[in-house]
Amino acid sequence: MNKNNESYVLRWAKKIKAVKMLGGECKNCHTKDLFVLTFHHMRDDKEYLISNILKGRWSIVEKEIKKCELLCCNCHIELHCNQNPIDKRMSELKKDLLKYKNVYHCQSCGYGTDNFSSLDFHHRSLLEKSFEITKETFRRKLILPYIIKELEKCEILCKNCHCKNHIDIDKFNKLESAIFSKVEDYKEVREALDREKVYELYNSGMRQIDIAKIFKCSKSTICTIIKESKMNENLKILP
Repeated sequence: MNKNNESYVLRWAKKIKAVKMLGGECKNCHTKDLFVLTFHHMRDDKEYLISNILKGRWSIVEKEIKKCELLCCNCHIELHCNQNPIDKRMSELKKDLLKYKNVYHCQSCGYGTDNFSSLDFHHRSLLEKSFEITKETFRRKLILPYIIKELEKCEILCKNCHCKNHIDIDKFNKLESAIFSKVEDYKEVREALDREKVYELYNSGMRQIDIAKIFKCSKSTICTIIKESKMNENLKILP
């Protein structure tokens, strides 16, 4: 397996572990579709966006996951909708855009509510895409003819279907066995011990067994570090 696939497998394995930690389904609508599940921070102590740290250490991911609940993309965006003036303005502009299309539901799965925040404008072809419609409309504060022209290149998808449309599900299926195997077998690689700190504690009179408890490692590992540190120290004083 090449490095790109290894990274892909590890990232998905960590997401699946995180999803399982939070119950495996959207807290609101109860969908279990892995491809549309996302992480909603419930408090104001958010440190990281989960998608940004899935490539990092599991211990960091796990700490952040404990601040979250599991929602699908539709439920997540609808929860955040209209929480501030910008969101409210964006919602009004989106309603106007949907009027031009005369479509008020997902053209893939049929999903639709009075909260239109979950509906996206999906370009049928990225090669024809000139700009992101919602952002451009918000920037201009009104719907201009060239924006209407761009709308003709799009279909209306809910956040869930839009998300799945942009995921390489064929690649996931191809590597599915490796991904779920990694979920079961994953072990976090220990960060390198601070060798200078270990030797400093040893020179202060602390026992090796107590140093091992601090660093949560074996006594033999501490012993090896101390021996190597002593050897390096002796080499430094040689003429």
